Amino acid sequence: MQHPDTESNELFRRAILVHDEDAWATIHRRFGPLLASWVWRSGACAHSAECNDIADQAFARAWAALKPEHVANSSTLAQLLSYLRTCVMTAIIDQLRQQSAREIALSDAHVDTAATPEQIVLVELDRAALWHTALAVTTNMAEQIALVESFIFNLR
Repeated sequence: MQHPDTESNELFRRAILVHDEDAWATIHRRFGPLLASWVWRSGACAHSAECNDIADQAFARAWAALKPEHVANSSTLAQLLSYLRTCVMTAIIDQLRQQSAREIALSDAHVDTAATPEQIVLVELDRAALWHTALAVTTNMAEQIALVESFIFNLR
């Protein structure tokens, strides 16, 4: 029987050197929970599905980056897992950057919503028309005072 580390090393060797997709699928099944636990312990996710997504991004990063020249026969399982852990941390940083960029874009969207001069004029015209209508329906000075004190000065 093969030692688990030797078997895992062979999986990585086949995945990287031979581009064996079945080997990558086995690596994903075998080590995916470990990567997701690293994400969870970092505090970068609120629920397991989000942790799994980040772990999948780390696997995709490793899939794209690991070349045959990076993995010599002397690579140990510990070294490969260390690389995957680095990919997890990089995926977390990317996730945080994306989240930060979305928040900045949202805050910029709110800042950029300053009214144009035309919009300001239209709002003032609407306000004037509303007050004209409201004052027109009052029957005496006491109602007009009550209207102004209620809606302008927020008095009872």
